[in-house]
Amino acid sequence: MEKEYEEKKQQLDERYQARKQRYDERFKTVASTSAPSVEAKVEEEVIEEAKEEIPEEIEEAIKPEVQAPVEEDVLEPILTTIEGIGRGRARKLNEAGINTIGDLAGAMAVDIGKIVSVPIPTASEWIKKATEIST
Repeated sequence: MEKEYEEKKQQLDERYQARKQRYDERFKTVASTSAPSVEAKVEEEVIEEAKEEIPEEIEEAIKPEVQAPVEEDVLEPILTTIEGIGRGRARKLNEAGINTIGDLAGAMAVDIGKIVSVPIPTASEWIKKATEIST
């Protein structure tokens, strides 16, 4: 399991470095043609995107292979059962009062988008999946 984790971490590190290089190149282009405030915004976007993506992928890499069986009707599925919602995003949603799949199903896409900084179509897709799960 530790070897798989290290391999996944290495892959993510390589992807991060490749992405960073692409953004650095884009950043240089933007920097040569725009004001410093645009440069800061591009850099901030890169950092936020990396923060959101990498922890979720590491979480997937270290998930236990075997989980204890749980009766489906006893527990409501948790937010992280929705693809794209990892622990970090679930935590932000919880802080905003969205604690269950039912809460997510009843939320507005605009609000969800603002809470976790995702595009409205992504938030709409999550709400649609939550609605399907909760019915």
